[in-house]
Amino acid sequence: MSETKNINSQETGERDEELFDVYELGYHILPTIAQDELEGKVEEIYNLLKDYGAELIMDEAPKLIELAYTMIVQRGGHNDKYDKAYFGWIKFELEKSKVPELQKELKENQNVLRFILFKTVKEDTRANIDLDAILGKNKKEGKNETEINQNEVKEEQDPNSNKDEIDQSIENMVS
Repeated sequence: MSETKNINSQETGERDEELFDVYELGYHILPTIAQDELEGKVEEIYNLLKDYGAELIMDEAPKLIELAYTMIVQRGGHNDKYDKAYFGWIKFELEKSKVPELQKELKENQNVLRFILFKTVKEDTRANIDLDAILGKNKKEGKNETEINQNEVKEEQDPNSNKDEIDQSIENMVS
């Protein structure tokens, strides 16, 4: 007879962490959803996660974005084309065994254009860079993107490095 682990230990009230992983769900909601209905459609996704016992860690509300390419989706015997979608994401912790069923239900959601679900870490690993502020500052200074990139490259170069010394060091190592 095989023995299965309990999610929550009856003695300590703690769950077995080996059965859980942290996931991030990135999703596109159809752009045909009216703005005043969007919150309800997002709430459906949150409720689905809660129904599976997910513990929410962090999220970002969906925003209407331009897609990198036109998506064509077959529905009702015709092709629907989308150039925009509402994009949002949710990071959560979930029991590993529940992931396949969650994915199946997300695929069946007619309001979700597409989604990606992947394993990640609990910590916030995003760089805290205010790109708009950086680009806005450079625009005020009259710099274009090429000038910005050239300046960044110059800043990354070590002014004390000597090409001849580096070449000689490499030559010594390989000979």
